[in-house]
Amino acid sequence: MPDFVAEGLRWFRQAERDLDDAAFNRQGQRYNIACFLGQQAAEKAVKAYLYRRGAEDVWGNSLIDLCEDAKIFEMFFDTINRQGQRYNIACFLGQQAAEKAVKAYLYRRGAEDVWGNSLIDLCEDAKIFEMFFDTIKAEARQLDKYYDITRYPAFLPGGIPAEAFDDVDAARAIELAGTVVEFVSQRIH
Repeated sequence: MPDFVAEGLRWFRQAERDLDDAAFNRQGQRYNIACFLGQQAAEKAVKAYLYRRGAEDVWGNSLIDLCEDAKIFEMFFDTINRQGQRYNIACFLGQQAAEKAVKAYLYRRGAEDVWGNSLIDLCEDAKIFEMFFDTIKAEARQLDKYYDITRYPAFLPGGIPAEAFDDVDAARAIELAGTVVEFVSQRIH
């Protein structure tokens, strides 16, 4: 019989190390690696819990799926109890509002060839008219992340976009979009 306690502790030690490594990479401005290690820390922590509780068949990388598995033992892992909520759509529409605002600015300034969906690229185009578009690139970068992942399951390791986002994500997308829309509004009107 496997030692479930020892296996759970082994996975949890790695989860703690991944979290520490995520913080280390963030300090070194290796943000993509920090994000990945943050996901890994959470994944391994949930796997540690499952092993500790005696689960033998623990696999996959989707935190949503792993939390669903963990609900067998403890309902506090219920991350998908959001009847009727559309947080992924709120995130996508936040990106769309900002994208359309920057496109409106470009058209208003006389640009004829305005295409694409990347806010980072559109802000680069807008810098031809006003260098201050550099100041909203952080917001644009975050909103760009919502363009595909909020709509297509292929961009997630498991689950579907409708289950991958929550109120915090939606609020952040709306806040970021509001910043971009207000920034552009001040330059169009």
